[in-house]
Amino acid sequence: MTRLFSDGLVMMAMALGHRLGFYKLLCEATDPMTLQAISDQLGLKERYAKEWLSCMVAAEIVYFDRDSEAYYIPEAFKTELKVRTAFAPVLMQLSDRCDAVEKCFKKDGPYGVSYNDAPGYFNWLEEYRNSIRDRAMEEEILPRFREQGLAAKLESGICMLDVGCGTGTFTYALAKHFPKSTFIGMEYSEKALVIARAKNEQMQLDNVTFEYGDAQALPEKWTGHFDLVLLYDVLHDLPNPHKCLDQVYQVLKPDGVLSLVEQAVAGDPMDNRGGVGMTTGFYTPSMFVCLPSSMMGEPHVGYGAFWGIENIEKAILDHHFKISHSNRQEVEATKGRVFYCCTK
Repeated sequence: MTRLFSDGLVMMAMALGHRLGFYKLLCEATDPMTLQAISDQLGLKERYAKEWLSCMVAAEIVYFDRDSEAYYIPEAFKTELKVRTAFAPVLMQLSDRCDAVEKCFKKDGPYGVSYNDAPGYFNWLEEYRNSIRDRAMEEEILPRFREQGLAAKLESGICMLDVGCGTGTFTYALAKHFPKSTFIGMEYSEKALVIARAKNEQMQLDNVTFEYGDAQALPEKWTGHFDLVLLYDVLHDLPNPHKCLDQVYQVLKPDGVLSLVEQAVAGDPMDNRGGVGMTTGFYTPSMFVCLPSSMMGEPHVGYGAFWGIENIEKAILDHHFKISHSNRQEVEATKGRVFYCCTK
């Protein structure tokens, strides 16, 4: 209990440190830096900066050289810290939702909380996904697309729908990587669309557009229109994911493909014991974000992010899709993301 409590407190400090720019500065520094140099470059009071640095030194994340009175991050840590610490500020977004989620627990309380009621959540999501975008594309998304034969189709030029695209980070990355294909990012949250469309004005890619829409009620004009539909960490957030799968089936061409991405975890928590990867901790963002979102409307199925790999596959097959490819065996032991290539 002491270790869990202590780790949670350290993560709060890491979240603040990421937002203040400590990690970026120290990871990019070629030499150790004094307290004054760090404080001056970040525009911070030295006493507060020292308290944060002391916490990180005690946690063995930042190192301190007594002789030179300078702080540094070991080279071996830098690549991971620059990426991993970007997730930490989600703790602040979750804490903002605590009162609303607490009410959802009560029998006489609301069923759920909308993503639109999450102050700053999509700003955090945009920053986080931007920080991991290149790594996710090169190590996760593109390798899976190549294995599934989707990369070749995208290179030749097809039409793809990104359902629940959020702030459009991966939609843009794919549109830039495959200029011959056209992409539509569809999102239910107006706050996320504002961010996505603002980015559209900056990047000026002519093969991507963003539209407001409900994954459970796709426009009839899209029937049989798409070669590829992407559902990236979306299905478990929906009040009626089964209706979404029916809708996706309708908008795909006869030879179209659904690329479905979810967490490769078991539905039974007994099978998730031991904290492999981030499994244990991820129940919390699921409780604060995914579950309240999936309870917002009928039939309140409330799957949450950890609805289980066995239930994901059952849902795919129950809605007339065939699983032509997946990386389940590869990622099941590490509890990473599972990619399914599904055909009609």
